[in-house]
Amino acid sequence: MIYTWLYNGTAGSLLPVTLFHVAFNTAVTAIGGSIVALAVAQILIALAITIVTGPAHLARRERVRWQG
Repeated sequence: MIYTWLYNGTAGSLLPVTLFHVAFNTAVTAIGGSIVALAVAQILIALAITIVTGPAHLARRERVRWQG
């Protein structure tokens, strides 16, 4: 959910998604976190995003629709 929100919120840019993924994994590894700690952290981040943006608006812009 976090990666999808980042992707949608940046109009399809993979750079923020990749940077977040690397930073998050590096931080968890650096503090010696377990898989449970990783899951809890991701759930808390997802909840924070949902609370801040609202469940109906997980991207701050209108959804990009494919017209093919």
